[in-house]
Amino acid sequence: MEKGLRLRKADDETDKSDLLDAKGITDYQARIGALMYAMQGTRPDIAVAVTTLSQFCQQPTKEHSQAVKRVFRYLRGTIDHGIVYRGSGNLNDAPTLLGYCDSNWAEDLNDRKSVTGYAFLLGNGVISWKSKKQPTQALSSVEAEYMAAAEAAKEAVWWRAFLTGIGYSMAAPTRVLSDNQGSIALSKNPDHHDRTKHIDLRHHFIRDKVADGTIALEYISTNEMAADVLTKPLVKDKHLHTTALLGMAAV
Repeated sequence: MEKGLRLRKADDETDKSDLLDAKGITDYQARIGALMYAMQGTRPDIAVAVTTLSQFCQQPTKEHSQAVKRVFRYLRGTIDHGIVYRGSGNLNDAPTLLGYCDSNWAEDLNDRKSVTGYAFLLGNGVISWKSKKQPTQALSSVEAEYMAAAEAAKEAVWWRAFLTGIGYSMAAPTRVLSDNQGSIALSKNPDHHDRTKHIDLRHHFIRDKVADGTIALEYISTNEMAADVLTKPLVKDKHLHTTALLGMAAV
């Protein structure tokens, strides 16, 4: 998907000639399923496109169909790309789990909900990622980033338990990187009651994990935010840079 593309669902004002017929709808749904299979396997770089385009499966338009075809053209052009993992060379070294979390605030034209994106790396390659619309509207970019951080914290806890279960020590906190200073402050300071009292309690999970030393939520520049590619379409150079940060390369 090209940067700045914002798609709307079909409604009563949509020109009937722009709607797909029954066969077109079936083909659209099948293509989304194929893209979803690739995305869940080894292609986090198309996650935000799949998340966005899958919303229109019930009544896709020609514009939606063209966007899907663009994703397939992208995959054809990068068919040799995959995730590359590079170890330290010492099997006794504990693996370093590193997380990135980000959000795209209120960019969906249909319901103004934000998108959560997170990625976790091990051996310099991404092992877990998510691009998903948040369940409620965020009232600010800080709130959207805070909810994204909470989702990332839950994933970090799961990976820490998994790595501990196979014999690795996870004594040090897991670093989760965010490019929003406000959400980092909220995770460390429970006194901002007026700003957070309306947020669903489950999102405050991040506070407990920061307080008990399980998670270290740290700032990183937006230019180095690997999860940016999981929240919105990017220009080509930024897209290539963020996918490289995730460990993707021609193989």
